[in-house]
Amino acid sequence: MRRHNTLHNEIGDIELQLLEESIIWANFLFVTSSIILGISNLLVDSGLQN
Repeated sequence: MRRHNTLHNEIGDIELQLLEESIIWANFLFVTSSIILGISNLLVDSGLQN
């Protein structure tokens, strides 16, 4: 029974790690897309002014 418990804990740790990594990736993609949108908006604005 003890063995089963440690295995279950390891699986839980792996799931937690995957969750944390996916959150980091989501934040990274969000920031990157925000920057790209900001740059494209600036380009469009400067294009309209010319």
